[in-house]
Amino acid sequence: MIKVLYNKVGDFMKKTFQTSLLFIFIIALFIGAFFTINRKYDRFYRVKGIDNDKRAIIEQYLSESEQNYLVQNQIPLTAFFDYVEYDQFDLRNYRIYNLLKDTGRYNDNNTLLTIGNDLQKKIAKNFTSNNYAIAQTLIEDDLEYGYINNDDFNSEDINLYALLRPLYGNNDISYVDDLNNYKEALTKRGLNESDIVSFMTDVVSVYKKNSLKQLMTQAENTSMTLIRKPNALSMYLNASRYIGSYVPDDLVLIQDIKRYRYAMYLRSDAYKKLTEMCKADKTINSRLVINKAYTKYASLSDEEKGHSEYQLGLTLSFTDRYVDYGSFDETKVSSWLKENAYKYGFVLRYPSEHADKTGHAYDAHVYRFVGVKLAKKLHEQNKVLENYQEESEE
Repeated sequence: MIKVLYNKVGDFMKKTFQTSLLFIFIIALFIGAFFTINRKYDRFYRVKGIDNDKRAIIEQYLSESEQNYLVQNQIPLTAFFDYVEYDQFDLRNYRIYNLLKDTGRYNDNNTLLTIGNDLQKKIAKNFTSNNYAIAQTLIEDDLEYGYINNDDFNSEDINLYALLRPLYGNNDISYVDDLNNYKEALTKRGLNESDIVSFMTDVVSVYKKNSLKQLMTQAENTSMTLIRKPNALSMYLNASRYIGSYVPDDLVLIQDIKRYRYAMYLRSDAYKKLTEMCKADKTINSRLVINKAYTKYASLSDEEKGHSEYQLGLTLSFTDRYVDYGSFDETKVSSWLKENAYKYGFVLRYPSEHADKTGHAYDAHVYRFVGVKLAKKLHEQNKVLENYQEESEE
């Protein structure tokens, strides 16, 4: 009995051992087959645009880690293949390269790759997240070069740099220092962050780089009003209101109207209405002479620079060609202008009854274009620009 039991246990153990050997053999066979198949497996097959020639280039120029990055992220070849043979190419920066390329500012791939790498490196140093979004913002606003090359670039002021940047030429990164100085001066002037954004938004829409820089020389002078919109028809100037070296962008040469110099200029809308006015009356057309019109900043006296309304391109000084300058107030031309100029958008700038308000003595020669609607209002209410501005600010 015991012998029979012993034989059965032996047979069972023998069969179990044979089964285990078979199982181990199958596992080994599977592993061998897996490695054999895997060695022949093309890991790039999911990469869009791959072929044998491009595979060879990828294996030649991309490091092992870059190849893994390519496969893991399934990056299409069209997204980076233009750069792959350049020494400074880094696959991890391909999206930044493409952002730079899309701007049209980079015709040379060597420069593009260098800028892209430097930008990514500096962003990675300064930020722990959202690196691509930050790069995208900088590139879209043409700030990448200034960010890379000026250590005083304050990332918290990207929106302000973006406002100022269009005033500067290619690779001119002086906007960084200028903005930092402007912000410091405006802060001392008492403006908060929101006020500074509002101020800069206004001035960059009208001023150019140099005229804005001149305007900001008075930023810390709290007794001086910095004019944000010198192109506004209702805006006026005096010794405490300043426009720096502002130049209107719509000046036109005055033609077909008598004047003391050939090269005299006026803003286009003012010139059109002046032409209409001169054609409206024979006496005006034959006798009126322009004595003074737009005057550039450099031609003004030191006291007048930035404070003269002749700098606006809206102010004119008239005289009568047949009468001495000092006698103009007594002429028919002067009388006609007082009664009719407002119909064409011009008002007597310095009337005698408002000398205390304008701070300027009566001058029958000087007329200012303010637009037909406002001119009619000022004429009918016997007011000057100073009155209008005060009422508008209330």
